[in-house]
Amino acid sequence: MKFIKEVWGNLKFTWKYVKSQKINIIGFAICNIVMIIISVIVPVISAKIIVNLTSNKLGQLVMMAVLLFFIENARNFV
Repeated sequence: MKFIKEVWGNLKFTWKYVKSQKINIIGFAICNIVMIIISVIVPVISAKIIVNLTSNKLGQLVMMAVLLFFIENARNFV
């Protein structure tokens, strides 16, 4: 609990010096959250691709591969 209070105190202290950069910091945080979500989704879709590949479900395989393609492009864009 002491660690959390210390971190919170440091963040409050630092926030005074970065007030002019609020938009950049908030944008950076949002981009990081999006990257985390994408990083969780990609392995799940990759696993589904492998399952569909071994099950001879070509229609679902192509659909998952296209979805993975667009998600990877979104990650590269972010």
